[in-house]
Amino acid sequence: SDQSYVISFVVPNQKRLTLLAQQKGVEGSWVDICNNPAMEAEILKEIREAANAMKLERFETPIKVRLSPEPWTPETGLVTDAFKLKRKELKNHYLKDIERMYGGK
Repeated sequence: SDQSYVISFVVPNQKRLTLLAQQKGVEGSWVDICNNPAMEAEILKEIREAANAMKLERFETPIKVRLSPEPWTPETGLVTDAFKLKRKELKNHYLKDIERMYGGK
């Protein structure tokens, strides 16, 4: 990659994120919660705390995060039957998000 920082796509645990949303006063559908910038910020905070605890370098820690409301399963075509990531399919599926997160279109 020619990008200067790492981004992350997260498929959150629905029960846990819904509870966190209630605690933060965020309402709406599952998609609304996942698309809420405040929820993305909360998850990014948790990721950064975990990265610090694991003593990861700054360049290994995501700068931006996107919450995916849809699961990554073989049925969605985003992972193999062994749940290995299908990078090309993921990139195509999330291209607009990737461009936005890297300051593009």
